[in-house]
Amino acid sequence: DILNGGLGADTFLVSGSSDGLDAIDGGDGADTWLGGSGNDYFYVSGTTGNLDNLTSIEAIDGAGGYDRIVGTSGNDTIDFSSGNPSLTSIEEIDGGNGVDTITGTDNADT
Repeated sequence: DILNGGLGADTFLVSGSSDGLDAIDGGDGADTWLGGSGNDYFYVSGTTGNLDNLTSIEAIDGAGGYDRIVGTSGNDTIDFSSGNPSLTSIEEIDGGNGVDTITGTDNADT
């Protein structure tokens, strides 16, 4: 699936677990990928150090529940060191299968 935001600040709501990797383009504005009140999975891919399936998403917010960011079955390089997107209420980051490199910020990230 491909989700596209508009010109302003957009919020994309995730609830539960999707069956695969979705592409999200927030467009202009400060855009958030938001979890629901339960346990949520945020699927990401990163082969170049960026979150390849996310464009113009400034924040990932797990909201309630136990929320995970999950990589693909391949070799992922996922880099949060720039602080963009910011992470809120994410309890776990799992690179998935493969040989993964995950970089956080200078803060306590999990």
